[in-house]
Amino acid sequence: SELFLGNEGLVEFLTRAEEPQALWPGGGTRQLVGSSFAAPRVAGWLARILSCHPGLHPLLAKAALRAAAQPL
Repeated sequence: SELFLGNEGLVEFLTRAEEPQALWPGGGTRQLVGSSFAAPRVAGWLARILSCHPGLHPLLAKAALRAAAQPL
């Protein structure tokens, strides 16, 4: 998965949601897009960092995310 660094706007980290499929009322699935599906992926990367380094200060965890991100 790719993690990108934003250009100093309101959004600091970006990633592709990889077009997740969701169950839809009435049956079937629907392809969903948007930040609501990308944000949990960034949170997941942060959770991985913190699970590997318990007690890591939040600012250091954020710095690790920034170091792993590709500039846009």
